[in-house]
Amino acid sequence: MVIECPNCGLKGNVDETKIPENGASLTCKGCQEKFTISRPEAVGGVSSEPEFSAEPPPVVERPAPAVPAAAAQEDSSALATDKPQWSCSLCGENFGRHEMVRFGENLVCGECKPAYVQMLQQGETQPTDMRYAGFWVRFAAKFIDGIVLWILLMPFSMFFTSTMNFDPNSPEAVSSAMSGIGIMYLVQIIIPAALTCFFLGKFQATPGKMALGLIVVSPERGQISYMRALGRHFSEWISSLIFAIGYIMAAFDDEKRSLHDRICSTRVIYKK
Repeated sequence: MVIECPNCGLKGNVDETKIPENGASLTCKGCQEKFTISRPEAVGGVSSEPEFSAEPPPVVERPAPAVPAAAAQEDSSALATDKPQWSCSLCGENFGRHEMVRFGENLVCGECKPAYVQMLQQGETQPTDMRYAGFWVRFAAKFIDGIVLWILLMPFSMFFTSTMNFDPNSPEAVSSAMSGIGIMYLVQIIIPAALTCFFLGKFQATPGKMALGLIVVSPERGQISYMRALGRHFSEWISSLIFAIGYIMAAFDDEKRSLHDRICSTRVIYKK
C-alpha cells in the first residue's frame, strides 16, 4: 500500500496487512512528524506500529551565510579580553577597544579624537602620518637659524659701518650716514626673506630645521610654494610684534601651529 506524508509529501510503501482495523500512527522518516493512516479493509493479526519503509529525502547542506571580515573581527574581539591591541590611526599607539572611537574604517584613541575631528572639518578623509614638532624643538631650530643669519649679515654690517662717516656738523655726512643705515636695514630684511623663501620652497626647511629633522608642509603634507614660504616669513613678524604670543601658540595647539602657521595654513612636522 502506497501512503504519503501529509506534512512533507514523502511517499512510501506499507504492508496493509499490518494496519489494525482502527488505524495506525506512523512517524515520517523525512520530517519526523506523526500522522494516522487507516487500512482499506480489516485484516487481523497486525501490529499497532507498522514500519514506514520509504527512504528519507537526501539532505542538502547549504553553506553558512558569509560574515564580513570587519564584523567577524569585532565579534571575536568582543569575546576576548580588552587588551591594548588596537592601534590608533593617528598616533599609532595601542589601546583597548573600549578606549577607541570608530570613524568609518579608522579607529582613533580618545586623545587624538579632537585632532581627527579637526582634520575631517578641514576636508581630509584619511588620517595622515604627520608627527607635529612641538614648541621647544621649533625654538631650537629658530635659534640655529638666528645664528646662521647673524654670521651671514655680520660682514654687511661691518662694511656699512666702516664706510659711514657720521659728522653732525656736515649735512652731507649726515645724509650719507642715514642712507647707509637705510641700506643696511634693507639688506637685513631682504637677505633673511630670500634665504627663508629659498630653503622652504626648495628643501621644505631652513638650516635650523634641517639640523633637527623638521620640515614645513601644507595640511596635506605637500611641499609649499615659494610664495607661501615668503608669506610665512613675513607673517612671523606678526607673531613677534604681539610679544611673541604667535610663537607661544604652538605649545597649546593640537597640531603645534603658531600664528604664522595658521595664517599661511602650514604645519611643522618631523621628517621621516
